[in-house]
Amino acid sequence: MKKTSNTKDQVAIVQIGNSSDKIAKTIHQALIPEIQTSNLKDLHVKVQRIGNLLIFHFKSNNTATLRALINSYLRWVITLTKSIDVINLKNSITIYI
Repeated sequence: MKKTSNTKDQVAIVQIGNSSDKIAKTIHQALIPEIQTSNLKDLHVKVQRIGNLLIFHFKSNNTATLRALINSYLRWVITLTKSIDVINLKNSITIYI
């Protein structure tokens, strides 16, 4: 028996501002391979960068899956931002002996 669905696609647009264009570009470039290699049939993610703003377009066939998808990408953005902060802090500290 073939299961059919009468539900509409669920769509969300999330905008995230960063402190600089460079950080937004780095995060954008880090996420592109994940988006391009994802082959989940009913999930679609698109991310674009305008200056220091990242704009995510999410689409799924149900709300629970859409929520999980958004949470995953937000966690990646948070992790990448924290990693960039640590690298920048490490590079800005000079130790004199």
